[in-house]
Amino acid sequence: MSSSFEILELPVRLVVDPDSVESAWREKAKSEHPDAESNSEGSAENFSADLNRARQILLDPALRLEHWLQVHEVENTRTSSLDEDTMSLFSLIGDAISAADAAIEKQKSATTALGKAVNASEAIKAQLGIQKQLGSIRTTIESAVDSFNELENSAAEQIFSQAVKTLAKLRFLKKWEAECQKRLLDLIAL
Repeated sequence: MSSSFEILELPVRLVVDPDSVESAWREKAKSEHPDAESNSEGSAENFSADLNRARQILLDPALRLEHWLQVHEVENTRTSSLDEDTMSLFSLIGDAISAADAAIEKQKSATTALGKAVNASEAIKAQLGIQKQLGSIRTTIESAVDSFNELENSAAEQIFSQAVKTLAKLRFLKKWEAECQKRLLDLIAL
């Protein structure tokens, strides 16, 4: 099986330019399109799915890191230990989600316009809390991505422990980001 880097003919690097990924994807998609003269019909659909998956992997930092570790044949053990700052962030996120859930429940159970109006300020406060946590999550993801150069330097010495920890952190962040986005949409829909 070819790696996503091979499929898009890009170097095996953690630090990638999204524009380069998009450009490589467009070029390969164009050359493999069913209307292209060099393409045989049977392989076009399979290659298109592989091409789209490669693009998805290389554009997503967590998926890219996971794939990069696989390419380097690093055993990807799921670790449950996270650094103290990340655990503190998750505590804040948990509080914001709980507040959002409570506000959503109150709004849903309100049966009159007056009841909904009374609960509106709590829903707005919860929405702002979720937005704040989404900002914190994005900042933490950006910080993790900023460490990719260091992870590559360590990999040159066959040291991958920090990369594995960073992957665990990114996985948790993606999960919590999705939970926050869901609550935000639920709050907006009220």
